[in-house]
Amino acid sequence: PQRTPALSDLRRLPGLVRGRGIGSDHTDLAVPVPERVEVINLPLVPPVLGAPLLNDPIIERLAATFRKRSSRILWITYTPAPAMLKLLRAVKPATSAYVCVHNYRATPGINQAVVESEQQIAEEVDEVFCDSKFLHQAWSRRLSRPVRRLMPACDPGAFRRALRGDEVQTRRVIGFFGGSFKELDLEIYRRAADLGYEVRFIGPFDHDVKKHFNRELDWRPPVEPENLPEAIRDIDILLLAYRKSLRNDGVLPAKFFECLATGKPLLISPLPDMEDYGEVVTTVDSPQSLEECLADLPRVETTTRVEKRLMIAAEASWDRRLDDFIKDLKMLRS
Repeated sequence: PQRTPALSDLRRLPGLVRGRGIGSDHTDLAVPVPERVEVINLPLVPPVLGAPLLNDPIIERLAATFRKRSSRILWITYTPAPAMLKLLRAVKPATSAYVCVHNYRATPGINQAVVESEQQIAEEVDEVFCDSKFLHQAWSRRLSRPVRRLMPACDPGAFRRALRGDEVQTRRVIGFFGGSFKELDLEIYRRAADLGYEVRFIGPFDHDVKKHFNRELDWRPPVEPENLPEAIRDIDILLLAYRKSLRNDGVLPAKFFECLATGKPLLISPLPDMEDYGEVVTTVDSPQSLEECLADLPRVETTTRVEKRLMIAAEASWDRRLDDFIKDLKMLRS
């Protein structure tokens, strides 16, 4: 709902309204679809004038189709726009939850209709979960009932393979993997390059980002999740430097526990959640502090620190996170 449909989306609109093609188009997915999982792609338009005229027939058809099937879980990963509020009401699930991972109220240019519908969704579902401490505190103030945490997860065993053991001694390559490059504090990365470090980004290419660098930037294309540990193995230091903003205050990076699972030195912006991880990460808030932190790494990066990172990552495994989530949902059902 945050984008205008592409022409290929609009071509599918008549079939979706009539109920054909729902859940059959997986061609744009970067990873294989697991067994017993059906992916439903809907060409919904943003919440602008005329959106209900286009969206409502699709929502009604999807809700009717879902109610006829034997599916037990409908997982909606769209923005909490008005169309999603309508879908939630149309499906009428036995149990519902909203998982908030984004500070929409502080997002520049956000449609106010999204902010309003998010509040309504949060009030109507049975449970609200938040990933970051900031969002958890914010929603705890907005709602008259408890709000739970659902933090990002990782595959500890897979990312542990990225650890070489000589990262601190080598200290040559500083890297970042993922997307959201426009939310990064590029001045900090540029300072790393000016200090002579090789700066490597793994993710979708962005010309606007690359032009910030005086030196050549090693930019590599995205890789499938199972290949990511190998792709970051020769990175010595992971750097997650985000711009200072109210929006980013609500961020707990989805990759945070994956970074911990590598055991590698992790330099990160002083996001609110980092108050709980001071023993295993180094916070960087400016280009000047980056230089100081890099010089101090041989002193602070002890074997104990590496082991603590790996231990925290092990506790954030997908199995443990999912078990906790399912327990919470079962408590709602009971």
